[in-house]
Amino acid sequence: MLTTFASERQKIIFAKNSKDSNIPVASVVDFVIDPENGSFRAVWSVCSSGLKLLPIESILRWDKSEIVIANEKDLIFAEKASSKLQNILKKEVRVVGADVFVKNSQGRGKRIGRVWNLVFDTISPKILSLHVRGIFGIFWKKRIIPSSQILKISKVGIFVMDNLKHEKIWKFSERKKNKIMMKGGENTTEIFRNIEFDG
Repeated sequence: MLTTFASERQKIIFAKNSKDSNIPVASVVDFVIDPENGSFRAVWSVCSSGLKLLPIESILRWDKSEIVIANEKDLIFAEKASSKLQNILKKEVRVVGADVFVKNSQGRGKRIGRVWNLVFDTISPKILSLHVRGIFGIFWKKRIIPSSQILKISKVGIFVMDNLKHEKIWKFSERKKNKIMMKGGENTTEIFRNIEFDG
């Protein structure tokens, strides 16, 4: 199932073999993503005993409404994680909220925005694309960056190839819209057809 980071946050987790399988045992907080390849290695979840990890391999079913695991014991504290997962946790970096840089031919990075969402597949969880926003005055520049264009995920930020296409979105407040419409009259109607407004 294709989904997004924003859609999966706070998703409820059920344990198939719990005393009452209709009562959720935890909810999704975040994901542990391997910066080397963009794959999801675990789910950060909050439950009655605090913040715990759910290794991806412990998930039995992941659909639009819920995540199902076998037992509540599949939720583990970070210090109980496998050595492989421990190593990934040591180099774990934030993806959503990270700054995004375009790497030019000189190897320097130019900041183009910040990740506000990402797309992945729940069957084999891995970053498929990043949704990046950059603000320039009254303009939004929104880019969708496929994983094939990601060069590096690091603590500094995410570096991508220098051949990105972007979609320019004009965002105006209703007040600014009215001012422009008054100046331009009916000729401005066409301009505003594909513009998002902040209301």
